[in-house]
Amino acid sequence: GEGQAKKVELPGIEKKDLWYWDKFLQRFSTGGNKLDGEKKAVVIGGGNTAIDCARVLRRMGCEAIVAYRKNMPFMPCNKSELVHAMEEGIEFRMQLVPVEFLGEKKLEKVRFKKMDIEKEEFVETDETEEIEADICVLAIGQEYDATVANGTELEGKEIKINGCKTELWGVFAAGDLANEEKTVIHSIASAKKAVEEIEAYLAKK
Repeated sequence: GEGQAKKVELPGIEKKDLWYWDKFLQRFSTGGNKLDGEKKAVVIGGGNTAIDCARVLRRMGCEAIVAYRKNMPFMPCNKSELVHAMEEGIEFRMQLVPVEFLGEKKLEKVRFKKMDIEKEEFVETDETEEIEADICVLAIGQEYDATVANGTELEGKEIKINGCKTELWGVFAAGDLANEEKTVIHSIASAKKAVEEIEAYLAKK
């Protein structure tokens, strides 16, 4: 699966109170850990994971803003999730791309470049906008943990899949790695398909 957050390299990324979605949800989604006091929070992203993070922050008493690089019709999150987030008081800022995280010793603001629409395409402008933030969560995508291939001929390579078979004989893949549709139901279906292919492989040995 793709259980690892996609990383970015931007000025100020090392500042305190900057989280990637995976570490943030692991720590705070169960309700066992709390933030100290009310905080201004910015979540960067437009998918279901970004909405999950924003709703967790809101329930911990934060002012939560979701910033997304396109406009609302292009947000890949489920529309029902979007409605629930709005009902909980989460604010949405559209057509913003993060370029820098500002602050002395800890995060104080996130600087964005504004996006414009030209010929049905989203393009960066020279205009910037800064949003105050005590905490920021990056939820811009996910990727698989490449270390699963360590010690094999696939180490350090892009894993190519034909059905559920990888390039390495006798090694199969399922879940997010084998599917464009990144949902639990598709992962379960692909796992069943992989089992069938593995049984056929074993029957030939």
